[in-house]
Amino acid sequence: MNRFAGAICLALLFALNYGHPAHAMGCDNRGASDRLHYGSSVSGDQVRICAEYWWPKVLGPVKKSTQPVKYVKPKIDPNSFVVTPSKPKAFSYSTSILKVGEVFSVGTTAATHQRKKLLLGRLAVVRFTPQKTLWDFGDGQKLIASGAVHAFQRPGRYSVRARVTYGVKFRFVGTTKWINDPRGIVLQTNSLGFRVPISPPFQVAKTPRLVFFDCQLIQRIGC
Repeated sequence: MNRFAGAICLALLFALNYGHPAHAMGCDNRGASDRLHYGSSVSGDQVRICAEYWWPKVLGPVKKSTQPVKYVKPKIDPNSFVVTPSKPKAFSYSTSILKVGEVFSVGTTAATHQRKKLLLGRLAVVRFTPQKTLWDFGDGQKLIASGAVHAFQRPGRYSVRARVTYGVKFRFVGTTKWINDPRGIVLQTNSLGFRVPISPPFQVAKTPRLVFFDCQLIQRIGC
């Protein structure tokens, strides 16, 4: 019985000292490294990174970091911060006026980039990596590709845009490796406008033109 009670006490002590408190700050993707407990959460186009030091009382007070901590605003939670990825822009290598069946190409500025913040005196880095780009050409056709080519088969006006899915990873420099958040962030690009005018019908010239052998017979018109 004493062994069983001792095991329960050890389990409770471990949970209190090394549990994951990051969920209390709004982060559910949790982990721990040494005495730093961290977490992340994704909501819309925002990523929140949380961190907190947990220290067993039997070891005495927590040793505070000597590195300065900078805050953007006094009201920001000192145990978390929020960052957003750069919004990708769509562009085209072709003109906005096309012919029926004319092939054109499009692309986006989506690229891997990072956001850096100081949290509890440690440098936290969040990395956004484009994983999927879904193009909508406005004519019922869609394509998954970072860069795409297309051709409109009917005259009209079309709006082309893309939805870029970013993968999210974060780490604390010198403390953790890259930690993946399984939830991605989806951002929509600006719209590209294209116009495909109706081709003019073939017209017969009103003034007849003489060609070779036409006037071999004098009776022909124009001879």
